[in-house]
Amino acid sequence: MRTLREKVLINENGRRTKITKLEASLKQLVNKAASGDLRAFAHLLAMLAAEQSVTQDNVSDDYLNQPDREVFADLLERYGQFIKQEGNDESKSD
Repeated sequence: MRTLREKVLINENGRRTKITKLEASLKQLVNKAASGDLRAFAHLLAMLAAEQSVTQDNVSDDYLNQPDREVFADLLERYGQFIKQEGNDESKSD
């Protein structure tokens, strides 16, 4: 935890700012996921699901609005289809 709390300098939107290594790591993960990196996306979904299950009792229904829930559900469904396809491709090569 001490290492994750260490500050690093980043350039963002032409400005230099200090953020924690954890924040920098999360920014990189989100950027990779947004650019289509499926592994990064899978990690991000797992983190969101874990965070939501931990805080579910402490969060109002407004945590994700309805459009966000629909997008999230669609992404989970597509990711599930991708994982099934990957498993089928691997079993064919065995």
